Amino acid sequence: KGAAPTKKALSAWLAERDSFTAELVEVGGERFEVGQAAREGREPEDLTPHIVRVAELAGLAQIETSLEEDPKGKGPARHRRSVQGQVSDKVRYRVVSIETKRTTSRPPAPFITSTLQQAAANRLGFAASRTMRAAQQLYEGVELPGEGAVGLITYMRTDSTHLSPEAVEQARDYIERTFGSTYLPEKPNRFASSNKAAQEAHEAIRPTSLAHPPEKVKAALTPDQLKVYTLIWKWFLACQMAPAQWDATTARIEGGVDPKRPVVFKATGRTLVFDGFYRVLGVPTSSEEQTLPAIAERQAVAPLAIEPEQRFTSPPPRYTEASLIKKLEAEGIGRPSTYAQILQTIQDRK
Repeated sequence: KGAAPTKKALSAWLAERDSFTAELVEVGGERFEVGQAAREGREPEDLTPHIVRVAELAGLAQIETSLEEDPKGKGPARHRRSVQGQVSDKVRYRVVSIETKRTTSRPPAPFITSTLQQAAANRLGFAASRTMRAAQQLYEGVELPGEGAVGLITYMRTDSTHLSPEAVEQARDYIERTFGSTYLPEKPNRFASSNKAAQEAHEAIRPTSLAHPPEKVKAALTPDQLKVYTLIWKWFLACQMAPAQWDATTARIEGGVDPKRPVVFKATGRTLVFDGFYRVLGVPTSSEEQTLPAIAERQAVAPLAIEPEQRFTSPPPRYTEASLIKKLEAEGIGRPSTYAQILQTIQDRK
């Protein structure tokens, strides 16, 4: 037994076999919602007979159930339940509807202090203080051959998403020359500040000049400086690029062993049609969803496996530096110049 496959690995394995995952949404014409019993105050053990009946209707035979208790779990999450069996050879399914919509993902706003700290924490694993130290050095200037000390970024303590017209024009010209006109929106992207108390004294954090790409100046930068500068560089370009486009598909699949009480599964997937700003930022792993194979309405399909799965509502996770900065900003606590110090104070009091 090895580790459970990742969602990405499972999707790839299924795609190779023209297969896909689908979620149960209806039983006998009624919406399926296993959490109803929990809201009625019943203990998790009481759900087992209900799950078994539904699994049988879906086509699972020779069912075996087990219940274990996790001493580290809290509340309902201390229970570990499994329902296993074999897919019945009598089960039949067909595709009853397919819907495809074109959706878009808009580029992110240019960096302000808090979003730079969050992105550096998530993408680079940097503490806020480490990010700000590198940003301060980039702002104050680094020695470039033949140019002397050059400030590579604008002021790094800001809560404004404003960009100067000159900076926007530089970005649009660079995008068109480097990636082509399809990556350039018809009009410049504008961003309103999410913080109502934002002060517009400074621009957003951006490179001071696109004549200094990261690969050109990397020899003059420390590893931390290069990572932070590359992040700022890419984010600035991305904010002025075209949105990414997806084809999002939803298929409803009906069947089971009892025609009088059919079960309905819903399969969803999306395919990246145009990468847009992801050309520089990269497609996030969370967006690597399954791609549905070519299927048609009224097409017969057969299940590879039926896997009842129990899910629990977990307590909110502990704050990371990125999520705490986001919360501080949302609550109007502190200023861009104090976020790193607030986090450092909290850590010093452990």
